[in-house]
Amino acid sequence: MVNQLSPLDHLAETLSGDALQHVDAFRQAQTRLQEIEGMPRSREVSRERRELRTQLRDLYWELCRSYLVNAIPLDDPPKYLEFGEAERLFFDIAVVGTEEKNLLDRATELLEETPPLDQFRYYRFSGLLREQYALLSQLPLDEPLPGMAGSYTLQDRIRHLEERLAATQQRQLMLQEIMLRLAASEEEKQRALTFHRTMGNSVTVAMERRLRTQRVRFATASETAMIHESAGDYETALKERNALLDAVQQRLSEDHLEQFLQFRQLDKTVEQLAEFIVILQEEARRTTGRRERLADRNRNRGIADIRKELTSFLQKNRQFLERAATRSHIDPAPFFFPAQPPATFSSISAELQRILQVDPELVRTLRIRAHGLPRVVICPGTGNGLYNWDDHTLLFPLVPPRDIRRSVAHALALLRWDADEDRELKDTFAQLQSNKGKSIAGLQEAFCRNYLEWVTREADGYRILGRKIRQWFQWKIPKAKEQ
Repeated sequence: MVNQLSPLDHLAETLSGDALQHVDAFRQAQTRLQEIEGMPRSREVSRERRELRTQLRDLYWELCRSYLVNAIPLDDPPKYLEFGEAERLFFDIAVVGTEEKNLLDRATELLEETPPLDQFRYYRFSGLLREQYALLSQLPLDEPLPGMAGSYTLQDRIRHLEERLAATQQRQLMLQEIMLRLAASEEEKQRALTFHRTMGNSVTVAMERRLRTQRVRFATASETAMIHESAGDYETALKERNALLDAVQQRLSEDHLEQFLQFRQLDKTVEQLAEFIVILQEEARRTTGRRERLADRNRNRGIADIRKELTSFLQKNRQFLERAATRSHIDPAPFFFPAQPPATFSSISAELQRILQVDPELVRTLRIRAHGLPRVVICPGTGNGLYNWDDHTLLFPLVPPRDIRRSVAHALALLRWDADEDRELKDTFAQLQSNKGKSIAGLQEAFCRNYLEWVTREADGYRILGRKIRQWFQWKIPKAKEQ
């Protein structure tokens, strides 16, 4: 443990005044809870256990709030919000200090995990609070905040995707040359090469037009003409190249057909990578705009207002996390006692990538086009993932009730449902016979259950959903291979 002191002990050293009374109350409640855990079961003991757990939960969040208040003094506020290792154990994992050593070691390992470099932004809870404070304080976010080791900037992620796109296009060209040697004429090979180059030069602009980005919507007349010309070149080259490849495919032997079809699937991979690059470029523009709007709003506000807004931000996230537990019929206490393997950045990333392969239209919804990809945040607590519409984040309690696959699917189901701003999904889903008479909340729950099956077991080839519900998903949320 950190310097042989518990995270709670370390936190207490940073607090003063009434906040120290919360530390004493927490220790007393924890001691009493340990005492009654060994008592024979009775109605009185069960009631006291529930009351103590509620008290500990409330005190935990009050101590988090107190730390933020003390870390941002009104007379000398810090430039950046700081969290030491002990504070991160407390905020990010909800390790308090009486846990066994193997549990503390596991918690420390989780803190040391480096976020993956892909199209999403990954945070622990303390990192989310640090970024929010930086935004409220009008600090630039072009580089990782000091102390946030392993984090990546938007430009890092854009460069990474651009490198993946270039490598995929190069592989595509190499496979095209190999495949066309089998059954294409020299003239067809040259035409295919020309089409490939045209598509490579214009795929990003074509994806911008498909997504109707802000740059496309607000372009000048001359810019609009250039965008349409470049995107049109891509669509024409894609269509003519596909017609050429269709003809070549007819001449191939069965031995080469499967490999040829795999080569043709790379078109979707290229388009998806280009889409993500466009989304991140839009996100970079929006981040700048968001910082400027906050600067205008906070121009005449002092540090007391910023501190108040940050503690309000903490409270809103608490409400979402407790909702995640109650939706799963679990005690909403945040403390780290993993009954299942805890959520990690790598496990969440793997499931996000898998589900986006099943449901690629998710990134083309108006919500994503308007706000970019949501931030991914691992927070203390137990429950399935949730979508926080107020802050456009995917919140994942550290301990899923069953497994991370269901937790990620649940969060994306809520994003899918909430992003349906024109009610195209909601109204048609409500008309299904099995959903007649359900409340708004009941419809949402039914959709989440069905979506979870659609992107997990149904995606693996099992027939789980009823015929009418499956037909609805094939219509409204078709899998990539059905589009």
